[in-house]
Amino acid sequence: MHRIGIGCTVYHKGMKFNDIDGIGIYTKNLLEKINKSKYQVYEYEFVSSLNNYPESENHFKVNKFSLLLSNFGVKLTSMKELIGNIDLFHSTDYFVPEILDKPLIATLMDTIPFSNPEFIRSNIINKAKLSLWRRSLNNASHIITISDYSKFMINKFLGINKKNISVVSLGIENYFYSRCDESSINDVKRKYNLPNIFFLAVGTIQPRKNYSKLIDAYNLLPKKYQELCPLVLIGKYGWGCDDLYYLLTNNTNPNIIWLKYVERNDLLIIYKLARAFFFISLYEGFGLPLIEAFASKIPAVFSDTTSLKEICGDNGFRVDPNNINLINEYMRNFILNRSFGMNEVDKSFEYSKLFNWENTVKETQKIYDFFIP
Repeated sequence: MHRIGIGCTVYHKGMKFNDIDGIGIYTKNLLEKINKSKYQVYEYEFVSSLNNYPESENHFKVNKFSLLLSNFGVKLTSMKELIGNIDLFHSTDYFVPEILDKPLIATLMDTIPFSNPEFIRSNIINKAKLSLWRRSLNNASHIITISDYSKFMINKFLGINKKNISVVSLGIENYFYSRCDESSINDVKRKYNLPNIFFLAVGTIQPRKNYSKLIDAYNLLPKKYQELCPLVLIGKYGWGCDDLYYLLTNNTNPNIIWLKYVERNDLLIIYKLARAFFFISLYEGFGLPLIEAFASKIPAVFSDTTSLKEICGDNGFRVDPNNINLINEYMRNFILNRSFGMNEVDKSFEYSKLFNWENTVKETQKIYDFFIP
């Protein structure tokens, strides 16, 4: 049986704080759906403290200092044990050890830190981390990414040969296709104090998500329209949007509702309740919330940028993310015409079925098998 080490730092951090992001969802599904009869899986978490080490017989904690030194060719005991226990290591997040004597697979979902540094925090520590991360990625046996666009950008900004990059699409959970009973719907509406009709946007509040332009477009609506159809934002606060944070926390516009955290199963119902979904991000490596909206059978308006037009095909409504007048026009149409956009949802729904985690894991396992002797 092949022994696979999987880096789970971001996933376990998300589990600890009830805040699983896209990387966490990806790692979670990989762990759950990998073929356990073919692979013995060990979870590795890179941490500052080794308290309660190990958490289980298959879950190990490795000091971050060991990972840092591995980038300089120094292997402490914990790194030596990691390498000795496995046939292949798969890094699913930003924590990529330098392993030269075993296959190292690294998943890189986008190149934002390298291609668009304006979308990340800029300080000396982050610059040093990026330099080491770049080095580790270039030393990996193979890179997995999630779109052809990301593959192109990895080649362009990291110089990694396209032959050493595989595109493996993300998936969505099967429960997005399940029916929601009336009792569950009412429970979720009460739990989050949701209006009967609303627009929806999902994603961490940070500059590249372009929430400021979305709100500018929404604020062009007459007050009576805003009262009829509030805007619901779901996502934690990240960084770099101080004015927006002030607006949301001080209830400057009572028709803009900010839900910082929503349980994953509740999110399914909230999607289905929304009148329309808006995703006018400036940069995405994939754009998983859009596919989730397609599966939820709601009209979706999204940016005609980066990977989104590739991932969404001819489904949904594309916009220039800086054209607030056009975005506002879509909002008005959704409010004034209940059937607007509904002829798109069946086609989008069928399209969403192309993206499932079983296929993601199956294609990932093919890469494992190629590199394991």
